[in-house]
Amino acid sequence: MDNSKSINQECHLCKRRNKIAEATQWCRDCAEALCDEFLQLHGFMKLFADHKVVQIDETNFPSIIEEPDLSMISDSCPVHTSKVLEAFCFDHQQLCCLLCITLHHIKCEHVQVIEEMQNLKNVKMSMLLSEVNAIKVKVENAMKEKNSEKDKLDISFTRKLKQRPANLFQH
Repeated sequence: MDNSKSINQECHLCKRRNKIAEATQWCRDCAEALCDEFLQLHGFMKLFADHKVVQIDETNFPSIIEEPDLSMISDSCPVHTSKVLEAFCFDHQQLCCLLCITLHHIKCEHVQVIEEMQNLKNVKMSMLLSEVNAIKVKVENAMKEKNSEKDKLDISFTRKLKQRPANLFQH
């Protein structure tokens, strides 16, 4: 029996201590993958209190033989590295910091705050899920109705068959 556990992403801090633990979170500011134990320590330290930590999700990091390159995750503006990416310009298809918006995207008509986009996505997903559930209920009700009609037809057919004279079946 194989007791080894497949680890998608190793905790960087555990790795430095020559231990193996699965990372569940990613600190964008430290650019480090963290296991639950180090996540808790990270959260207690005043120095790291304002760090942005995101959950490592299987949908974001496919399971592959090599470790995914989590260093690619950054919320720093590539133009103004001290600024955080806060918006998306649909006109130029670019992530932007507030300074970028002010300097380069002031005339753009379709700039949206990333956090608002996430909230809008959540609302739309919730509405879509409600619509799907409503359709599911309608389909289930239609199926019940059709099964009920089928049962009634079966009963009616059986009754009619019993009412026929026995001599019709004889030659």
